[in-house]
Amino acid sequence: MAPVEGKVTKKRARNVANASAIMEGMFELVRSTLTAVLNEEQVDRAIAQAKKLPAVKRMLAGVKAPKAAGGGGGPKAVRSAYMAFTTLTMAALKASNRGDLANMTLVGQTWNKLPPAVKGKVEERLNALKERYNAALSAGTATGGLPEELKKLERETGAEAIDFTALISKYKDYPTQPKAEAAPKGPPGRPKKADAPVLALEAPPAAAAPAAGEKKAEEGDGKKKERKHKHDKKEKKEKHRKADE
Repeated sequence: MAPVEGKVTKKRARNVANASAIMEGMFELVRSTLTAVLNEEQVDRAIAQAKKLPAVKRMLAGVKAPKAAGGGGGPKAVRSAYMAFTTLTMAALKASNRGDLANMTLVGQTWNKLPPAVKGKVEERLNALKERYNAALSAGTATGGLPEELKKLERETGAEAIDFTALISKYKDYPTQPKAEAAPKGPPGRPKKADAPVLALEAPPAAAAPAAGEKKAEEGDGKKKERKHKHDKKEKKEKHRKADE
């Protein structure tokens, strides 16, 4: 029966390893999908919090492959400057006995509160660290963790060491910095044509109505002319009659 049990154990271990790979792939797929439309830092925090839920813990515990003797699965690659910041900051806070500040939510919020000038310098350093550390992992030459690799980088470049504990203490109560607006994608659109000027067709000014006195005077003049015309016509007829006689 021993050989059969050995086969079952190997098969189960292989199935567990496959299931573990599938689960990790699913988490990575969800992460890559969400980061396409959401903030990368928020997605990482949400996934980290989801993995802490009891139901998720039980699910992962049932599919993860047994750990090898002497440790876990080894160091992981750094995906972003934010990930490096949270890892290094949590390590620095614990090393300096600042457990009151060693909180992932607080660290993530402080990252968004760093002034642009400070954050730019930190990001530049951590991006260089990310490239260096990931290259060492790929080559199998990484002998220490991320904090040790940062110390090596700072010694080699002569850069001043970043005090992560001081950054959290100083900027944790600052207001969140506004995000820079993304540049519009695609070629610039054609400029809109200016609207043609609208010509106002003004009506000619209406003649002013005559005053009441002027109106009466005009009516009187008209009647006088009419009476004179009748008188002249009557005289003309009278002259013609006398001429005929």
